[in-house]
Amino acid sequence: LTGGSTAFFTLKGHEEGVNAVAYCKGGDRPYLVSGGDDCLVKVWDYQTKQCIVTLEGHVDNISSVAFHPDLPIIISTCEDQSIKIWHSITYKLETTLNYGMDRAWHVDCMKESSLCAFGFDEGTIVVQLGKEYPVADFNNGKVVLMKNTEVQSANLKMVAQEGVKDGEKINFFIKDLGHVEMYPQFIKFNHNGQLFAVASDTDYVIYTARGFKNADYGQGLDLLGVRESYSAFVLIIPH
Repeated sequence: LTGGSTAFFTLKGHEEGVNAVAYCKGGDRPYLVSGGDDCLVKVWDYQTKQCIVTLEGHVDNISSVAFHPDLPIIISTCEDQSIKIWHSITYKLETTLNYGMDRAWHVDCMKESSLCAFGFDEGTIVVQLGKEYPVADFNNGKVVLMKNTEVQSANLKMVAQEGVKDGEKINFFIKDLGHVEMYPQFIKFNHNGQLFAVASDTDYVIYTARGFKNADYGQGLDLLGVRESYSAFVLIIPH
């Protein structure tokens, strides 16, 4: 990494040429991602100057890499024609895309959107990644919702009822509660609205609705076992 003509430091790890580097622009993680001719994608902490993880799976030169500006994913494109989507917290390979348009050269993501553009030898495509609507749940006028990994809440009881027509969009205040270290797939209140759970594909965390305090956590398959301890907390995680 350089400032002008002077190198601040050098990160060593790739065995062949490095073709792409991108910064993680959101959150508080001082990370960057790189891709090279060794078919490897590497995530680095540029403060400690250590490689956090090496992502393997491509079988040709990596052409571009990117942290998505909103979704918790890393995207890599390759001359093997594939696009790989990696979870940026667990580093698990989420999916591999191949559109049959020869070598994939570049990825660009639109901020505050789920749209990504990919460039190939034979053209360019735009793809929507993730869900169009946020993960959310409702209980007695209160809404909790996820904006990527950020938990937010809103009180619909504060919205004036007079003059609001059925189906009309309404404006209301959204409060930021905090951040979760997972990619949420599901969120649910318990029956009395005092607790809610956030769950990924493998894990869950139960929070208090007031104060956003951690009440419990565990594996997704174990969640049904805590229902009696948490006021008949009934929550089914799809697997």
